Amino acid sequence: MKLNIGCGYNRLDGYVNTDLNADTPADRIMPAHDLDFADGSAEEVKALQLIEHLGFFKAVYFLSECRRVLPPQGCLHIETPDIEKAFEIFLSGGAAQKEAVLGWIYGSETPGMNHLYCFPAGLLATLLEEAGFGITESSGFCFQEYRPALRLKAVKKNSRTADLASALRKSMLADAIPCFDDELAVSGQERVVRSLISCKNPGAALEQAVHSAEIAARYFALNPSGDGEDAGRKILCGRLGERNFQGFLMDELWERASNGTFTDKDFNSVLNAGVNIIRRLASGELKEVPFAPGRSSGKEAKIFSRAAAEDLCLKRWLRRSGKGQAMFSSGAE
Repeated sequence: MKLNIGCGYNRLDGYVNTDLNADTPADRIMPAHDLDFADGSAEEVKALQLIEHLGFFKAVYFLSECRRVLPPQGCLHIETPDIEKAFEIFLSGGAAQKEAVLGWIYGSETPGMNHLYCFPAGLLATLLEEAGFGITESSGFCFQEYRPALRLKAVKKNSRTADLASALRKSMLADAIPCFDDELAVSGQERVVRSLISCKNPGAALEQAVHSAEIAARYFALNPSGDGEDAGRKILCGRLGERNFQGFLMDELWERASNGTFTDKDFNSVLNAGVNIIRRLASGELKEVPFAPGRSSGKEAKIFSRAAAEDLCLKRWLRRSGKGQAMFSSGAE
């Protein structure tokens, strides 16, 4: 089976054509970052003028999904705007060139046709390598006049780390965990994914539950350590998730905040206390999770990170003080 993902109106014979838009002549309607195909079921994937429409984090998930559905040595073909050459044309061109290039950089205003994130060649190469691909061919071409593009061919390499990341992201998608509509949250979630798959020992991985118990639980469900203890670690993370561990930590930090802000010492104190709870539960020193579910700010917490905490505490203070009533009226507690 060959896949043409995000086909739009460019339907290719001999391929299963997919798109998110039901008005296209696609064979299957599905999001590019969450493919409804079995592991290793596709010998080739084409993504022609697609990834710039996804945004950064959905593009990361898309590459992860490509790895999952391809067999070893399976081929991924990508075409996307050459953003660096586009900038060069814009800076040196006249009015007509600038107009053409701007449409190439930002896409059109037709729903679904805007460009959310254009990838420089170096960044795209890095993301492909992290997803477990090796680039075998790379070239530039002119998609349309004054609209330069990149064309890459990448091959799936052997990588246990990339396989684990792909499986973890797919598990998260199945439970609708990724917060793609909240950049602070999804960036924090992606940092947890990357930290988990790079951890050298299960104890360090377990401590990532301080940032997201629900992601850590799904990680240990994949039995990454293989030491017979991952099922217990999954249960521990599940207990933390059920009690809204991230919400509890946010509430603890809020109590230390003044006018919606907190210090490095405040954040590190709560973070270390959370890690200590995890360690004591893992060792058996604590038999039960020693806190109730998050009380108020906790219901908003999907990730415990410095950036997410700063945003949440400030918004909560604005609501409480009435200074942000108009801005946050729909989310007032």
